[in-house]
Amino acid sequence: MSNQKKGKFIVFDGIDGSGKGTLAKLLVKHLFDSDKKNHVLLTREPYNSKYYAEIRQLLKEGADPTDNAELLTELFVKDRLVHTNLIAHFLSEGVHVVCDRYKYSTFAYQKAQGISLDKLIQMHGDILVPDMTLIVDVSVDEALGRVEKDGNRSHKEVFEQKDFQEKLRQNFLTLPAILPNEKIVIINGMGTIREVFGLVKKETGKIL
Repeated sequence: MSNQKKGKFIVFDGIDGSGKGTLAKLLVKHLFDSDKKNHVLLTREPYNSKYYAEIRQLLKEGADPTDNAELLTELFVKDRLVHTNLIAHFLSEGVHVVCDRYKYSTFAYQKAQGISLDKLIQMHGDILVPDMTLIVDVSVDEALGRVEKDGNRSHKEVFEQKDFQEKLRQNFLTLPAILPNEKIVIINGMGTIREVFGLVKKETGKIL
């Protein structure tokens, strides 16, 4: 398919409870419904690679948010390298890829765990850069309230502590300045789903 137009790679990121997963699904539906030529893949991280089970176990068993920082960083990056091979393949076939979490979560979370940002950026080297990243921003109180109401949560993960979430939020908000060569947009996630998705459509419409 040498003449195939490349798909667009769009990432949603932010703290737990920001609404990023819901918005990712809404965008996939919007793209799929808006043009019969559109083929869309929805994916998420951590990806279901051989590293997934160990990542989930560490997140479930950790008692302190700074536990297992080096090991988690290594596992997330290895998992992401497997994932990006899949993403790159679909993009080359003209498929749009929408991803819930990406390297920006590692930059925010593992930096909050104490890993230097320079090291985190270096570890990602030439890894695939999204065409657009939307950081969905909400207050920590709002996010934790949403997580608490989530009926699908059977346990509380180690990172879901208010002071740690405050660090995460600030780390996410600094990413556009830290990575000026990437298309990173902060989206105000405090409105209704309809209002926030309106912002998403406006931003993604600039590259689609």
